Amino acid sequence: MVWRPAPLVGSLAGDVVRYVLAAASVLGAGLLLGYRSQGGVGGTVAAVALLVLFAVCLTWVWLLVGLVARSASSVTAASTLLFPLAFLGDVFVPARTLPDWLRVVVEVNPVAHLARAVRDLMAGTGVTSSVVWTLVCALVLVVVFVPWTLAVYRRR
Repeated sequence: MVWRPAPLVGSLAGDVVRYVLAAASVLGAGLLLGYRSQGGVGGTVAAVALLVLFAVCLTWVWLLVGLVARSASSVTAASTLLFPLAFLGDVFVPARTLPDWLRVVVEVNPVAHLARAVRDLMAGTGVTSSVVWTLVCALVLVVVFVPWTLAVYRRR
């Protein structure tokens, strides 16, 4: 007999492998181009671990969307709603240069905190408020979406 949540867990495990490979590819390309992490090996490992942890927690949102969506195109449409989160942050532009209303959005955007946290760990600044914020956001994602996803999955 197959464990009932095995497809969800298998999908999640596959995502973890993809996330780690993607991070290794980006780090490898950065090293080839001359990037050196001021955080050393420890800061780099912590940054990748935080990135993968947050991505895994966010994956539960997409598992739920996949379970309730009626078609693959509706999942794609839903993903376009979250796409702007990457740009509503200080990843590409310093937050201090943004208009006040947009700065407020940046301060509550979990993706912006994740980017800052990874940047801080790689820069050797250590655990900053952005790291803590990212961990809190990841915990909220797990507390809300894991039970919800499993409940929807059990009903199918």
